[in-house]
Parts: sequence; C-alpha cells; structure tokens
Amino acid sequence: MANLLAGLAAALAAGGIETPGEGWKTSEAWGEECGVCRDYALKILRRGIKAGKVELRKFRIMSGGRPAPVPHYRVIS
Repeated sequence: MANLLAGLAAALAAGGIETPGEGWKTSEAWGEECGVCRDYALKILRRGIKAGKVELRKFRIMSGGRPAPVPHYRVIS
C-alpha cells in the first residue's frame, strides 16, 4: 500500500505528465518522418487503426504550456 501511495504522490507532483514509450509518435511527428503534412499522416494513421495495424493511445504531455492528453500512434508489429 505504501508503494501505491508513493507512486500516486509522485505522479501528482509531476502533474500527471506521461512519457510516451519507444515507437509512440504524434501525427505531426509521423508526418515529418515520412515527408508528408500532418493532416495526410493523420488520415493514413486512422486507416491503419481501422485495419488493425496501428495503435492509438493518448498520453498526458505538456502542450501549449499545460498538461493535455495528446494522441500518439504506434505501428503494431
């Protein structure tokens, strides 16, 4: 129980900020990596989600000066 409370206290102290793991990127990052605009990358990522080839998860990161849930995508291997 002490570990649970210590972990919760640490998360609250950090403002609930999460760090996306390896392979997770925003649609903007995917677009830059592939040389396409963010909107087109998002369109392809959404098709990938429907096809079961891409996974979506929202991570709480700093966005616009405050913590916000931001969608991140990862290719399922």
